[in-house]
Amino acid sequence: DTFLLTTHGNSISVEGTISVIDRNQQSLDGIVIAFRDVTMRKQAEEKLQHSEQRYRAVVQQSIDCIFLLDTESRRIVEANTAMMELLGYSQEDICALTIDDLVAHSKDSIDENLNRLRQEQTAIIGERLYRKKDGSSVAVEVRANIISIAGKEMLCVVSRDITERKLIEQNLKDSEARFRDLYEHSPVMMQSVDEEGLVRNVNQKWLSVLGYSREEVIGRSVLEFMTPESAAMAKTIVLPQFWEQGFVNDVCYRLIRKDGSILDVLLNCNVSIDPASQSRISMTVLQDITEQKHAEDALIRSRRKYSDLIRNVPIAIMRFLIDDKQYQFVNNEF
Repeated sequence: DTFLLTTHGNSISVEGTISVIDRNQQSLDGIVIAFRDVTMRKQAEEKLQHSEQRYRAVVQQSIDCIFLLDTESRRIVEANTAMMELLGYSQEDICALTIDDLVAHSKDSIDENLNRLRQEQTAIIGERLYRKKDGSSVAVEVRANIISIAGKEMLCVVSRDITERKLIEQNLKDSEARFRDLYEHSPVMMQSVDEEGLVRNVNQKWLSVLGYSREEVIGRSVLEFMTPESAAMAKTIVLPQFWEQGFVNDVCYRLIRKDGSILDVLLNCNVSIDPASQSRISMTVLQDITEQKHAEDALIRSRRKYSDLIRNVPIAIMRFLIDDKQYQFVNNEF
């Protein structure tokens, strides 16, 4: 680099040419030096160099995988550190790969995305599989766009490792599957109702006990399957209290089977969140207490019958509490 000082004391960058003056071709008469001010160009080159350095620093330090692809040769031109660490390649090794070596999908699928990118210039490719050096594959989420470098069409690809996210998603799916299996095959009746009082789901035990098909139940008001007295209590007392506090326990309802017979149940429920709609629903367990109610009714009738018998037997009967010195019971004959 050559610098000259101006009359103001400032330095400028110049490019110079030197010409020899030799009139008789025997002796050097002089030289002509011509300078051209290239200060602006030098400043632009320095800015570009600094910009490239910042770009490379950002790219190399990014936790996302970034690489450039020559769309004509289909070869990887450059890749950042995260890309090499994820796949196990050196810079030299990875630059020997083509897009077909890297992406663990069919050539037709790769070409389809390349053609789409040429039309749209930028696109979210979505989830893809990359081949690692050891032969295994890794799930990534990909976004790419077409750029031009030195007149050549390049593909800039940014990929993010989603292995951990996929594992969490799979664990969630497995958990939901286990819950659905438990819900569906539970030995007790279960139902889910939304905040409008509509039945969102019931299990097989609920259907078999009440005799309905799933199509006859889903989407209908839960009140339609109760006796008028139970429906009135649910609408005015139980449901408002449930949605306000998030739970209710030991509520006795009377349900109507499809054949018209009555089923006594004990209800316990908590608020849950529907994974699909993210809305609140009830998670309700219904215990059949019909036999218990029948036994209780029989016991009440037996007590009433025994009481009537004692009151009307033609023998004087009384119960006297000695400590309190008072009668607790006397029958009619007494």
